[in-house]
Amino acid sequence: MAKQVFTNVTINTNLVPSLAIQLRAAYGLKQMIETGTYYGDTAVMGALLFDSVLTCELVPETFPTAAPRLAQYPNVMYCAGDSAAWLRSRLFETEPASLFWLDAHWTGIGPRPEAGDSPILDELAAIRSLLGKHVVLVDDVRLFGSQGWPTLKELEKAAGLMGGYVQHIGDVLVVTPTPFAYKVPPT
Repeated sequence: MAKQVFTNVTINTNLVPSLAIQLRAAYGLKQMIETGTYYGDTAVMGALLFDSVLTCELVPETFPTAAPRLAQYPNVMYCAGDSAAWLRSRLFETEPASLFWLDAHWTGIGPRPEAGDSPILDELAAIRSLLGKHVVLVDDVRLFGSQGWPTLKELEKAAGLMGGYVQHIGDVLVVTPTPFAYKVPPT
């Protein structure tokens, strides 16, 4: 997990800011939609980079920690619940071009979900028809094929059904409507 510092805000997230910034510029993204709020780090980064952030946390036990932190950002709307059902219910809010950051999974906190550790296939099915102007990023690619997770082939197949271009950038699967070349910033 990369630790980034944004003007007195420390953020621990796998979403590299330069990737989010390049995707925002390339596709005119105005909104970030996140599943897997956890303690709110990625949502905070999104609040600093996008006009609005919608985020949903699967594990209710982490929500009391994230909620007060996210309340500091008026452009963040957050909730706790089933991420795939939440995505289906929020489709009307995807009018601005959006970056979907799909990172919902069981973290070892609270009871293990009966449906498995990762709802990613249901999440991708919920947003499958939206790719035209949106970008989808799936975190934790290294975990696919682990117990309770779909295989990497199943993930890539589901992402491919969206009709875009699928690539891996680090530990993230990226689905874009047109080809995209990430430029690693100089260190």
